[in-house]
Amino acid sequence: MRAAIMDLFWLRMVMWVRRRPSRQFMIAAVAVIVLAAVLVTIEKLGWWPDWAHADRVGRRGPGIHATPMN
Repeated sequence: MRAAIMDLFWLRMVMWVRRRPSRQFMIAAVAVIVLAAVLVTIEKLGWWPDWAHADRVGRRGPGIHATPMN
């Protein structure tokens, strides 16, 4: 199985050498990686605002809790 994964890796590398991606694609890819790194850094430093945190939800969803009507 590992050999098949490495074969796909080398095939992809050969294709990149034969037909390189465009300059715009590479700039976009680097921009996405930099943006992700900046967001992770902001989160780790504690500068991320509280309203932007996602609440953890169980496997079955947030649930619906009926409130009694009086």
